[in-house]
Amino acid sequence: RVDVVLGNHELMNVELDFRYVTDNGWDDWGDLEDDEEFAFIQKQMEALCYPSFMADRICAFKPGGDMTSRLADMPVVLQVGDTVLVHG
Repeated sequence: RVDVVLGNHELMNVELDFRYVTDNGWDDWGDLEDDEEFAFIQKQMEALCYPSFMADRICAFKPGGDMTSRLADMPVVLQVGDTVLVHG
């Protein structure tokens, strides 16, 4: 069994802090250009000076996005027997 605990780098993505995203990390989010919200996200990105290659990842981590919804279900603290685990 593998248990996953929410960590700070995941939360950084939700906050649009991408300092720890590798070059390959931008390619993993598919092509959302046909998504109806994509144009809206792209306008916001331009206003905030984010480059366009970040759009797919930003869509995934925006409030209500696919990844944000998954992360919301992840524990921050886990107890296994007598041991308490947190990311850190």
